[in-house]
Amino acid sequence: MSGTHIESEGAVYFAKGKRRASANFHVFDMTVTTGEVFPDGGVADQNYVWLSQWQLENLNSNYVLPIDLEFYRELTAPIAKAMVPLLYQWFYAASRRPVQKRYRELCQLLNIGVHSALSKAKEKLTPALSQLKSIGYLENWDVVRTVDGTDFKLLITPGPIFQKEIDKCIPYRDDAVQSVFKEVVQALVDRKVDEKVARRLLLEIPDDYDPMGTIEWADDIVARGGPIANPPGLYVSFLRDGVRPPMQFVSSKRRAELRKKADEERNQQVMRQAIEAYYHEYREQQITAYIETLCSNLKNKLFRELDKKAAKEYPFLTSEQRAHLVQRMAMKEVEAEVNLISLEEFEARQAGQLSLV
Repeated sequence: MSGTHIESEGAVYFAKGKRRASANFHVFDMTVTTGEVFPDGGVADQNYVWLSQWQLENLNSNYVLPIDLEFYRELTAPIAKAMVPLLYQWFYAASRRPVQKRYRELCQLLNIGVHSALSKAKEKLTPALSQLKSIGYLENWDVVRTVDGTDFKLLITPGPIFQKEIDKCIPYRDDAVQSVFKEVVQALVDRKVDEKVARRLLLEIPDDYDPMGTIEWADDIVARGGPIANPPGLYVSFLRDGVRPPMQFVSSKRRAELRKKADEERNQQVMRQAIEAYYHEYREQQITAYIETLCSNLKNKLFRELDKKAAKEYPFLTSEQRAHLVQRMAMKEVEAEVNLISLEEFEARQAGQLSLV
């Protein structure tokens, strides 16, 4: 056990110093088994382990993710038990949004065999996923083929257990977040959206989503498009579906960020904003490149189906507006199939390489 180590490339986090490290780390500093002699000469009456310093530092800094033991003990399926820590990570990162995970990567994480037939993959996972749903970890789940047809993907929605935990931390985490939340709710109310509907919508959006940017893009569509029978429904639909504006659309938030970035000195906040901007650009490029690598039949089928959906749900859009929307919908559809690194991994790789002028 004392020989067990982790090879970290920006994965190990030091909570006290708020930094990630790339090196080899031991899990335990020392172990003493029953009957062995302690350094002070005493004899061990049971097995003892000493956690490594970086783990103690994180525990003492309360850098932990608590798991409800009562619910966990109800699980009997080994795969279900192995998935619980993963679900906590995935759902906390995604807030209330559904999560998609590639089947082969999931099998590697769970250390289980990979099946080439969809029916066999479902058969293997069904007992565990059904149990997770019955206990309350999941609301819904499904296993489907990826768009490119080379793999399957698991689609899961957080159940009551996670929804209660998420309610504790969003959107009232601090005064700044609460202020932004109220601002966006008021913006929707000003556009004739029911306040209760607006609040429910904003509880379900991920942290990296800019609702005001989408609202302003919808404003532009309403102002320049044809007659729209239900403008409030457009705002609700865009936010509910997680639609993002095209890259060339500059929201008021983005304009403010650009002005601030031009005025302020080089500091950690500006560097962080730059990294996030580069990361957003990296994601856009990777997802767009992935779509371009799809064979023509798959790509045409994807865009044809999404175009029909957009034409049916948003018949008032101009052809140019619908083309933008279909592109964003396609990117959202395949995003889970693209091997993207996390923002933290991206930041670790970029450390020391960025300079702001």
